[in-house]
Amino acid sequence: MILETQGTCEDIWIDINRTATIGPPSPAYQHLHDTLRDAFEMMVDAMRPGAFTGDLPRIAHRHLESAGIPVPDKLLVLAHGIGHMTLEFPFAFPAQGRAGAAGFEIEQNMVLSLDCLYFGGELGPCHMENVYIIEQDGAHSTYQTPLQLLGPR
Repeated sequence: MILETQGTCEDIWIDINRTATIGPPSPAYQHLHDTLRDAFEMMVDAMRPGAFTGDLPRIAHRHLESAGIPVPDKLLVLAHGIGHMTLEFPFAFPAQGRAGAAGFEIEQNMVLSLDCLYFGGELGPCHMENVYIIEQDGAHSTYQTPLQLLGPR
């Protein structure tokens, strides 16, 4: 189950995604989630001033591929600004579509959402997203919700 939460606080948008299960996850699904979470954390580690958001999907794809996750090409990664709108890019209009997906250079003090959705294979989708403030030493999450697979244990 994908939990997509969006809303505003003091006129600033929030955007957070997690994956949950209704019952205990199968070992295969838990492995998928853990692998995607590790790839997500690798991308977060790369989010620092001077880095390029267009490189993030390759980091995650390589990790899924090396872990043997089936159909790693069914991974969708998007880093985007968030603030007064739910989806912002540092480009002139029109910013969505190919221009936004191509990526941009990360700058200090940007507020970026990292969205990572895997929808391939036979196990079902797996999704996580957090919003980060970019500081000189890297990306700092604005959320305390852990990236673990949610649901009963």
